[in-house]
Amino acid sequence: MNERFAASLAPDLSYYAALSPAAGFQARCAMSIPADIEGKRVLDVCCRKGKGAFALADAVGPSGYVIGVDPDTDNVAAACAAAPKNHWAGSSWEHHLRFSPAIPENLSQACIEDASIDLVYINSVLNLAWSLPVSLAEFARVLAPGGRLWVAQGVFAADDLDAQGERAVIGDGADAALGNDVGLPGAGAPLAHRGGRDSALSGHAPMVGESGSIDVFSQAHSCAAFERMCLEAGFSSVSFSPIAPLVGEDPCDGECPGGATFWLADACATI
Repeated sequence: MNERFAASLAPDLSYYAALSPAAGFQARCAMSIPADIEGKRVLDVCCRKGKGAFALADAVGPSGYVIGVDPDTDNVAAACAAAPKNHWAGSSWEHHLRFSPAIPENLSQACIEDASIDLVYINSVLNLAWSLPVSLAEFARVLAPGGRLWVAQGVFAADDLDAQGERAVIGDGADAALGNDVGLPGAGAPLAHRGGRDSALSGHAPMVGESGSIDVFSQAHSCAAFERMCLEAGFSSVSFSPIAPLVGEDPCDGECPGGATFWLADACATI
């Protein structure tokens, strides 16, 4: 982990401790798994009670290894308890899988070493990271050369929020979602902030929706902004597929900032 953020970890921990269903936490738990991960070392970030980690363990097989991390120690304990009945190795599951408490911004809490992972896996809960830029930099740190970050069924906004919390249109339609010809700022340009949340040094948590809940929709970045943050974190390329409007859901009960619309996509960022 980058040492200049070490002093910010206490707010991180208190923030993640509040992200519980009882506190109004909302996320989409849809799952997609890359087809080519047999034998790979996979890190499942914010694994909750291990359901996704068990599916990833099936995909990597006996020659692979899965680590599930979650900020909630109760989730980690529940995942360990469920493992003998849900992992293909049964009572020998610990030879192929482990669960540890850790926040996305500091994977060293789970003893994840530099360049030790082939695939970092997370779903739309990534939108709720206390600091998305720091989390992305930490994912880049633990990935081996050629490794990938996979955001499964991520929720992305059709446009982004500017520093004042207003919707700032980066592009429109599929071009905005794809990051094509949208006039992205050059390398080193300031990131769009939401109430200071994405400022790595600010220590601010995500904004809360009108209903009092924190959810992946009110915190969604555009695909173009997410791509820019990945590149600034050290990834070499970012792709999205398939990209489609998120339909059949009204995530903000008509109160989405600026009348926002959302895209659903798997995002893959490569080191």
